Amino acid sequence: MKLLLIRHGKTYFNELDLTQGWCDSPLSDLGITQAKDLAKKIKDISIDEAYSSTSERAYDTLELALNNPHMIITRDRRLKELNFGYFEGQPNALKRKMVKEDFRDIETSCDFRPFHGENLADVVGRHLDFFQEVVSDEDKTIAIGGHGLSLTAFIHYLCEEQLQKEFPHFRFLGNACAVLMEYKNQQYKVLKIFE
Repeated sequence: MKLLLIRHGKTYFNELDLTQGWCDSPLSDLGITQAKDLAKKIKDISIDEAYSSTSERAYDTLELALNNPHMIITRDRRLKELNFGYFEGQPNALKRKMVKEDFRDIETSCDFRPFHGENLADVVGRHLDFFQEVVSDEDKTIAIGGHGLSLTAFIHYLCEEQLQKEFPHFRFLGNACAVLMEYKNQQYKVLKIFE
């Protein structure tokens, strides 16, 4: 089985440097363009099933990137971004100020739990639960529309050793970027990164 993991395009909150996890913001004009550009990069990948986070930004990006009006996209809340708690909708600068550390380190720490939010272990656990339900050894390709932090954490969780050896430049999944993975013999492998 192949998996195409797609992060949403740039949103208005991204452009305003506001924290968005469970809160949602529509794709900006740039985000729409990014999703359409991604469609050109992945056009030769035949998708059999599609799933998306319940967030509009992820769903809309997946819909634009797949460019198939007949594809049914199933939404699943387990694919949502990390819940940033009280930081939701606030300037990213507030996170940096309140915790007095580089917020990239904070977001990638499995132990850090924003005020009344989630940590990465929570997010990876939700994603694992979802993937155990839909992934199989069948010869098909599924597309997943999701989010930067949650998909990045999940990819690193599954393939950290391979990433370090074969994709040492990969740190974070950018807006409207995708990772093609293979699941075979109960193992995940990164095949290609679309940036």
